[in-house]
Amino acid sequence: MGRLRYLTLEPRLERWLTIALVLLFWMQAALWPWRPCATASTCAASVQRADTLLQSSEAVILFLAGLVIWELRRCWRSPISA
Repeated sequence: MGRLRYLTLEPRLERWLTIALVLLFWMQAALWPWRPCATASTCAASVQRADTLLQSSEAVILFLAGLVIWELRRCWRSPISA
């Protein structure tokens, strides 16, 4: 069975259009995970994941802040000998 063509283009232009279409396809596929929630259950699961991620990020930040404060207090108490 032959290939059905509706439009005849120069090979160079056809190649560039093919590359552009493939890139657009993959860009769209990469954007799908960030599309708005389709159902309420998907939204709820997404919010729950975001809350969990936020809580773990806050825990890391609080731990690092406590570590910095502890180190500053330790350095403040011990005089630096020259």
